[in-house]
Amino acid sequence: MQRGLETNLQYEILSKMDRSCVPNLTGLEVKIKLENCNKRATEEVPVLVHTVCKEELSRNLRGMGITW
Repeated sequence: MQRGLETNLQYEILSKMDRSCVPNLTGLEVKIKLENCNKRATEEVPVLVHTVCKEELSRNLRGMGITW
């Protein structure tokens, strides 16, 4: 949970605001997997790009309900 504070120039607290941000874990995981796809596709030139991406994305995303 994060807390937002509004202060004046003398650093006196004028208002407090609690907020909780829920991270988008699925989105972060997909982004990491796509970055791995890009890296492997450039390093493993003889392997087809769709094969690399299929391997990389199917590893952990099935557990999140995402199928490839």
